[in-house]
Amino acid sequence: SANRVHIGFFGRRNAGKSSLVNAVTGQELAVVSDTRGTTTDPVSKAMELLPIGPVVIIDTPGFDDEGALGELRVRKTRQILNKSDVAVLVADCTEGLKDCDRELIEIFRQKEIPWLLVWNKCDLKPEHPEAKENEIYVSATEKIEIEALKEKIAGMRVDADVVKGIDLQDNDHFAMTVGGKLYTDKKEAGVALISAASGLRSVK
Repeated sequence: SANRVHIGFFGRRNAGKSSLVNAVTGQELAVVSDTRGTTTDPVSKAMELLPIGPVVIIDTPGFDDEGALGELRVRKTRQILNKSDVAVLVADCTEGLKDCDRELIEIFRQKEIPWLLVWNKCDLKPEHPEAKENEIYVSATEKIEIEALKEKIAGMRVDADVVKGIDLQDNDHFAMTVGGKLYTDKKEAGVALISAASGLRSVK
């Protein structure tokens, strides 16, 4: 699974991470319960996920878990951050962002992980602010905007290895599309890729 895109789902307990993982994958990958802290260990699944392709989906314990066992679970979640290519922060739109959500966002920025803020449970709050560029409102239980979420995740697949591997001295037979624009110059394509990645990591 080393060559697959690792997509980590993070957030507080009971924000609906596991329900969202199941909705995105179309499988009962994660155990779902109304009890806070049901996910006690990271759960990962290698699979083909359209329109993204080969991925590893990772459901993580709540980042606000408490007690001695909770600290161990949070530590495991931090370890998953080190192997995630894309981070999906799941927040309850009826409650807004909490301190642990903001802490996760800061970690995403420090580690330069492209991330997306997913406001879950939008069915419980039909009237909500317009989503920013790196946000989306969904409902895991009602399957609202799940396909749109997958499209957004697919759009975040900026492969840094492509940039590192570009031979800037050789433009023979080169063509790459970034953001809908065709580039035939490797240097220009590399700059466009880096710019796209930076844009995905910033909060508008």
